[in-house]
Amino acid sequence: MNCSKVRETLAIYCELKKNQRDTTALDAHLASCLACRQVLKQYNFIGEGIRSLSVVKPSSRAYTRLMRTLAVEHSLFIQSSSSTRMHTPIPAFLEPYLKAQRSREPQTDSLTIFSSAETGPLPVIRLTHKRPGMLHLDRHLTIVALAAVFLLVMMTGGLTSLLLLAQSNPDTPPINPAPNKILQTSQVLAGSSATKTSYPYIVSAIANSQYIYYTASGGKDTRWMLAQLNNKTKISTPLLLTASSGPLILLGSSQELLVWLQLDPPQLLKNKKSAAREIQTFVRPWRLYTLVLTTDQGTATNATSTPQALLSGTFDQKAVPGWVHTPIQGIWFTQKSLLVASIDKNGISHLTQYPLQSENSKPATRELATANKGHILTSPTATSDATSIYWGEEWLGADNNLHGNIWVQHTVEAARQSGKWAPHTETMQFLFSDDTVSFRPQVVNDTLFLLKSGTTDNPQTTVAASVTPTVAGKANRAMPPLIYRIDPTIYTPQIDASLLGDLYAYSVDNALQLPLRLDTEGPVAVLQGGGRFLIWQNSKGRFDMFDVAANLPVSIEPTMIPRHASFLAVNGDTAVWLADTDVTFDQNTPEGSIVKFKTFNWPSSAPRAQEKTQS
Repeated sequence: MNCSKVRETLAIYCELKKNQRDTTALDAHLASCLACRQVLKQYNFIGEGIRSLSVVKPSSRAYTRLMRTLAVEHSLFIQSSSSTRMHTPIPAFLEPYLKAQRSREPQTDSLTIFSSAETGPLPVIRLTHKRPGMLHLDRHLTIVALAAVFLLVMMTGGLTSLLLLAQSNPDTPPINPAPNKILQTSQVLAGSSATKTSYPYIVSAIANSQYIYYTASGGKDTRWMLAQLNNKTKISTPLLLTASSGPLILLGSSQELLVWLQLDPPQLLKNKKSAAREIQTFVRPWRLYTLVLTTDQGTATNATSTPQALLSGTFDQKAVPGWVHTPIQGIWFTQKSLLVASIDKNGISHLTQYPLQSENSKPATRELATANKGHILTSPTATSDATSIYWGEEWLGADNNLHGNIWVQHTVEAARQSGKWAPHTETMQFLFSDDTVSFRPQVVNDTLFLLKSGTTDNPQTTVAASVTPTVAGKANRAMPPLIYRIDPTIYTPQIDASLLGDLYAYSVDNALQLPLRLDTEGPVAVLQGGGRFLIWQNSKGRFDMFDVAANLPVSIEPTMIPRHASFLAVNGDTAVWLADTDVTFDQNTPEGSIVKFKTFNWPSSAPRAQEKTQS
């Protein structure tokens, strides 16, 4: 059996089994075909979701509304029917409602009055006038029409009940909140925080409403430091007891934890293949660190703990595809775990879930996925409770184009079974998008966003030797300058960060595409998600923004984020960026250099005032 015929049958696979039909050939194909087994898992997942839905009971008035509607339809049916249909007896359940209909409309047509009267069989009455071209319903069409009316009334009653419940329950969020109750302004306004520092060469930063965490060096061939800037005091404080000999790259932060990558200096490995020839290979040791942050009224403050190495390894550039430049392909925080996409010393890509909270016993670390050689797992993202986890899988095709699919892991309540049964959850993984042109998934406010590159309107980009690729078929046309999350002169960005793609939105509940008012004006790049907003660069190089919770685009002044900015990083409700012109170097005084970070918080009722340099 070929896959196309098998997939046509998979939708009724359970019914075939229940009816004891012969499925030997189908079972044999499923045992040897991974793709068809994944399709079957998707069918089973959808079926379990439908079976787990609670029964919707119509309101107490739904039956009355339905009967009244049927009475009106029956009256109209009699008026438009031939005389031979008058012999059809009236359903007993409709008689009282037809009488009520007659009492409310005393001028009702005589045929309706006769049909609802308590009399014997009616004589044949010849109609003297007919409406030309009127179609007459037969019995089957009447049944279909009545069923449609019944379904409509039930749906109306259900929606009405949901609306009433939402109004009566203050903990239930509104279905479509009014924009003016969420947004004080549709314009992003920036503030600034300036500080004196002996580490003016800033590479990465993460901010919240009170603090800016950043990594920097004191210059070329100097050591690196992780520091914290207090927005109120304008004072920068080192967070490490000793400086690092290699670059430090901030990757993300929650309210309680800071995560960064430390790249140590390259090491030389000697591999003796033969007595006459010796091959030298450079590898780079690395460590992924976490630092617990103390909190002040729910906001991360100074760090008092010792950094902990969560993961370590060596990065061998020869063991991975040429377009891969870092051992960490992305992280993501959930309520109780940290998702990390990493590459081991053999070039194999892994997606791992690390627990962050424990009570009596420490939860086990879980490896969620492993890629084949030459394929890279990247961009992990998830809902806050981690019941839906998404990630990308990327590889270089024979056409020299970068290809990508999106995977998903769903954790759901197991369907109730007969006999002895205890509530538990089930986990399943399958391809969310297998079109080979999907990249950079981001979950914001329980909405999944991703980029699709390689469509007719948006040609696929090729992998070039430079950081920024060119558009296939338009090699002479350079893409607009892109501003990455980390300074690209120190930390080479992933090739998918440079891809232009069409922006799509999906519901994490049912995987349906959402018609959001994104106003992208063409393909976008450098997609980043915050707590409730999404930001990207459009094909003209300017930044656009969308408030997912309010379902509204947000205006960013074109000159607010300059085109020569070194980086722009979004974390939670805050974005921070830095331009070369915002750094004033002082070569004579160790702590005389001045750095001015630009930030914005969203949502925010008012912008922070422009702040003066700490003297």
